[in-house]
Amino acid sequence: MRSATELSHGLDPFSLETLEFQGVVEMVRGYLTGPVAEPLLGELEPFSDVAPLSKAFALVREALEYRRASTRPGLGNLKDPRPLLDRVAVEGVSLAALEILAVVEVARAARDLRTVFSKSPYPHLDELLRGVADFRPLLTELEGKILPDGWVDSSASPELARIRRSIERLRAELQSTLERLVRRLGQEKVLQDAVVTLRNDRYVIPVRVEEKRRVAGVVHGASSSGATVF
Repeated sequence: MRSATELSHGLDPFSLETLEFQGVVEMVRGYLTGPVAEPLLGELEPFSDVAPLSKAFALVREALEYRRASTRPGLGNLKDPRPLLDRVAVEGVSLAALEILAVVEVARAARDLRTVFSKSPYPHLDELLRGVADFRPLLTELEGKILPDGWVDSSASPELARIRRSIERLRAELQSTLERLVRRLGQEKVLQDAVVTLRNDRYVIPVRVEEKRRVAGVVHGASSSGATVF
């Protein structure tokens, strides 16, 4: 079998029904272990001439021999990258870190398969995998820079590392400023507690509601009792 895009002409519906071709496709479906190959099933059609069959049979024979001698490659966890690649083909569209990681994992699997079969006694499988792009330069550039939880490591780019250093420096300066403010206001007895907390992702200090006019700033919230403003 080959995909419809490889056919010079297709078979008529009667021939497909006579061959019980859809039943064959469903048998193949039972061997799939992930979403990457699923869309290709709809494109499969029988060969319309005899010439390519010998090569196809040789490929199947090698695949069966490899399967008997080795563990089947684990590709079931790969996500189908085609929707993501279609999106980034649009100018101005970018991917989230976890989406980039999904594409990297597909590239990594392709690299590993190329390596396995380049050193194997299966020339037809090797030829098939040599038709896959060489993603080693891409993986060298991206490997380890996106962690499994989607965090982008600071080593991803010098600019990202610079920005994160700047953020940490500003955070430390802000924390120091707030601690000095808390010490001063604590001495003036205007605080409910001498602490710095977070409300709506903002650093705030708890001020007694009757003393709020003595503290310059913006009120971001109040306690459930109304006795404290932040």
